[in-house]
Amino acid sequence: MKLKTFVIDHLISKEMNSIKIFFILFMTGTSISAQVAINTDNSAPDPSAMLDVKSVSRGFLVPRMTQAQRNAITNPATGLTIFQTDIIPGLYFNAGTPAVPSWKLVGSNTGQWINNGSNIYYNLGFVGIGTTTPEATLSVANTSLSGIATAGSFQIGPSGTYNLVSDNNEVQARNNGAASTLYLQYWGGDINACASGGTANFNGPVVMYNNLTAYGRIGIKISPNYDLDINSTSYTASNVYSPYNGGTASQVIAGGTTTGTWAFYAYATTLVLPAIFPEISIVPAVTCLRMKS
Repeated sequence: MKLKTFVIDHLISKEMNSIKIFFILFMTGTSISAQVAINTDNSAPDPSAMLDVKSVSRGFLVPRMTQAQRNAITNPATGLTIFQTDIIPGLYFNAGTPAVPSWKLVGSNTGQWINNGSNIYYNLGFVGIGTTTPEATLSVANTSLSGIATAGSFQIGPSGTYNLVSDNNEVQARNNGAASTLYLQYWGGDINACASGGTANFNGPVVMYNNLTAYGRIGIKISPNYDLDINSTSYTASNVYSPYNGGTASQVIAGGTTTGTWAFYAYATTLVLPAIFPEISIVPAVTCLRMKS
């Protein structure tokens, strides 16, 4: 042993003298139970540590392996530590038992959320807020009016394609930053607006591709006093046109049977003709037409 120790002392530099005991133990197969310090300043190990490594220019390198290699370790001891090099790289330790390992990531990427620069992400399943059983990518359960609060815009969908933007009390469909068509009940179903009161306002043109049924009065430029009330500022208040030969452009039927029932009533506030019928060849019963000026 003296000759072996002498050779080792000459092979190892003076600044590495603190680690020669490990080399000796390795060569001889001897084990000790004392505390061990590895450093370059000959300082004693911390009283709480069995192994105290100190350096200001080098680190501590643990075994590096892939996730598959880590999972192939037979009966890993509780606390066994490795550095995983793939999937989600990082320092892992076994928080389980040798029989049932549970590898945990150490550091900023611990838990379910993973850091990617200044962003965080999760892609292993559903996320629930206020619920332990989320049923969608993001499930929010509320028992009050509180929900998703934002001081600015809230966007659903990627910015570079179709998305839905909510900005305080506004909802808008957009496509790559530009306005797009907002579809309501695209796959069918009814839309009930202002069911508890209020007014539904449409400030732009309205195009309808099916029937319009109104159970209240309709007013154009006026709050209606009749089922259809028009207060026009144009030269011609209304225009009805039909291209069909033999057809009826407009039909007015008075269902009453008593005196004073009029199918059509025309009235002019000045001394002009209240109504002009330039191509009328037959006027049915006089009781169906009334004109006043």
